[in-house]
Amino acid sequence: MTVKKVRPIFLIGAVLMVLIAALTNPDQATHLRAIKEIVSLRKSAYQSADVQLLPLEYHNYILFSTTTILGGGLTLARGYLGQVQTTAYASLGGY
Repeated sequence: MTVKKVRPIFLIGAVLMVLIAALTNPDQATHLRAIKEIVSLRKSAYQSADVQLLPLEYHNYILFSTTTILGGGLTLARGYLGQVQTTAYASLGGY
């Protein structure tokens, strides 16, 4: 393959990857659901029925998203490609 043929293929592949990442970026509700699951797992069965979350802030960066404690800056969850991964601080997100 020549360099002239490789560049368009690379460009099309890069655009497709960015488009897929943007379209599958998890929304705020998905982040909150993941954090609530972690908080309820850390509590007893009696307490987990009423999980209250601290004030959280959702950040959408188009290709990925994060959820942080409002004002604190601790990242509780990261989302990309349709998945949300909670951090070690996720259990701090509720009471």
